[in-house]
Amino acid sequence: MWLGPDEAMVPEGDRSAEAGPFRQRRGDGRRAELHVMLTVPGQGGRFRCQGTFDSGDDVAANIDIRPAEDPQIVALTPALEVAEGAAAEVKCEVTGTPTPTVTWERGGRDMAALGDRRLVVQEGTLVVVAAQPGDAGVYTCRGRQARRGREVMRTVTLSVLFSPRIETPHNSSVCARPGTPVTVNFTVWAHPAPTATVAWQGKNLALQPLGRDGARHHYALQVTPKTPWDFSSELVLEASNAVGAVRHALRLEQAEGWRLPPGSVAGLVASIFLLVLLGLDLGCCLRRGRGVLAWTRDRLRQSGKAPAQSVVNVSSLDA
Repeated sequence: MWLGPDEAMVPEGDRSAEAGPFRQRRGDGRRAELHVMLTVPGQGGRFRCQGTFDSGDDVAANIDIRPAEDPQIVALTPALEVAEGAAAEVKCEVTGTPTPTVTWERGGRDMAALGDRRLVVQEGTLVVVAAQPGDAGVYTCRGRQARRGREVMRTVTLSVLFSPRIETPHNSSVCARPGTPVTVNFTVWAHPAPTATVAWQGKNLALQPLGRDGARHHYALQVTPKTPWDFSSELVLEASNAVGAVRHALRLEQAEGWRLPPGSVAGLVASIFLLVLLGLDLGCCLRRGRGVLAWTRDRLRQSGKAPAQSVVNVSSLDA
């Protein structure tokens, strides 16, 4: 015979909706059939088939019968903010029958398969060991019943609080010509949103916001250096938010035509005259800044020797 979840004997009769969800049919004393018609969630449970041999020994076997239920996310950590370097947990509880498999994804990629030691999945919970700015983004909790082909998913946004970083394509200097406006672009990477300023010669310059890309805020400014004093003054970029502040200096580097220092003209003429006497093919190499002006010879004809490559230094010049 069959015993129900309440340990009472399952009623006998034909299987029908009117007869209730459980019925058993017993045959010749050696066979008992359990008929189950589950119509609502929560029905079912553990049933026990119990029998007695002719010898008087009892035997029993249990079976769990529950109605199939689609996966449902019943608990999910809301949008979460965590400080840089801190740990955090994002919980996702999924119910259903059969028990769903819970996975976490970012950008369509399974987090467990990435092998990142700072972002791990433990029993359906996404654990952030030491949050970094690059961890910020949208994560997806997915509960899946592979056998039934059913799944459910929801997203949660993780924000990482960190002090500003200033990014500029100009490194430490900006090349400019006297009297010509030059545009300086830079990016402040920060969360929460930063306040940015640029000072030059003790005055704040007007900044043009160019928009943002996530936590990256883009700016542009224009400056027109004219005098040597302008080129000796740094552009001071500053950014701050509730977490911290940063300062970055840019030097204005003058870009102008090279000039020969006094006294070098005579030496240059003498050197050219000497090279002409040697019958050389000349090419002039000049590096801007405090470099070296040199003449190179591509072919040298001396006593029938094979052509060779050489450089004849003229002088150290302020080019």
